[in-house]
Amino acid sequence: MQRPADWATLRVTYTLSKAMNDVGENFFSSPIDPTDIMRDWGRSDDDQRHRLVLNGTVQSHGFQVSSMMQYYSALPFNLTSGLTSLQGTSGRPLAGGATAAANFDVRTVSFIPRNAGVGSDFFTLNLRVSRAFRVGHGMRIEGLAEVFNLTDRVNNLTRNTTFGAGAYPTYPVTNFNQVTVVGDPRTFQFGMRLSF
Repeated sequence: MQRPADWATLRVTYTLSKAMNDVGENFFSSPIDPTDIMRDWGRSDDDQRHRLVLNGTVQSHGFQVSSMMQYYSALPFNLTSGLTSLQGTSGRPLAGGATAAANFDVRTVSFIPRNAGVGSDFFTLNLRVSRAFRVGHGMRIEGLAEVFNLTDRVNNLTRNTTFGAGAYPTYPVTNFNQVTVVGDPRTFQFGMRLSF
């Protein structure tokens, strides 16, 4: 949806989606059981239910104020046990609270679904204020100030997805689900642009 006017514009974009598949998008992904790939049926790596983006601009007396807000719901992540099967694939925690053993046979055990973990949602608000001045024939200087992540929200991007060989979901390793990378904090940027 977009609402233009002489002095302002507003655009709203919303996406509702669901994506399922039986293979991870990581370059080194492989099925947990090569003889039965349906055991990997689950949420796609990029299964994101909600994506909302609002951006708008207001202009008055030579000033222009622009803003963009983005909200994305959490992506899934694949929980791994840290153990390797006899078939050479990475294992996931076992269903029903069982404990995994090294060099297990994937055909004899039941795993939790692929991408059963839920990550963090994402939110950011950016703001830009600018003012243009004429400085001679056909020349213009624009001063601007920008703020990224105005609310200074901590957006968790990646985390440790190794649950360990302990009984699921009771006994994870101590650093399981620990956040390893976060997004940028509030950042300011100032600049000038000369047009001729």
